[in-house]
Amino acid sequence: MLAFAVFLVSVVGSADQALLHGRVYRGGADGVLYATRITSGRVEWRRDLRAPITTPVIAVGPALFVGTADGAMYRVEPSAGVVESSYRIGGSLIPRRLVVAGESLLVHLFEGRETCRAVASLNLYLSERRADLPCPIDDANARRSQTPTAAR
Repeated sequence: MLAFAVFLVSVVGSADQALLHGRVYRGGADGVLYATRITSGRVEWRRDLRAPITTPVIAVGPALFVGTADGAMYRVEPSAGVVESSYRIGGSLIPRRLVVAGESLLVHLFEGRETCRAVASLNLYLSERRADLPCPIDDANARRSQTPTAAR
């Protein structure tokens, strides 16, 4: 069983970042995943994923996970930035949120920026898509469903 810890820091204007082993891992619209040493601010490595990063960067056990606008998920080794594996979601949906549940990575797939269409359950090695699940009701969807409609 993999032990894991997830650390997220929200930063205005950028994707969420992961903190692990004295480094900050961040990605953004340039499609590059960066590892920066916390104590010196020096960028230790860069990994070009060739599409804007659309999910938070999360650290799970010995790996980083991140999703991109072209529908790809990546598992990256944190000390050198080597891509260990990847998975293409397929279709036009974009990964936006990542949640770890036991030994599964739940990838919330969006159409545009605000509409969740599905949740893909992947194993932590990104070698198997275990299931497709419905989206949870988020605050935006809950507000829409509570808006009164005009009587006809």
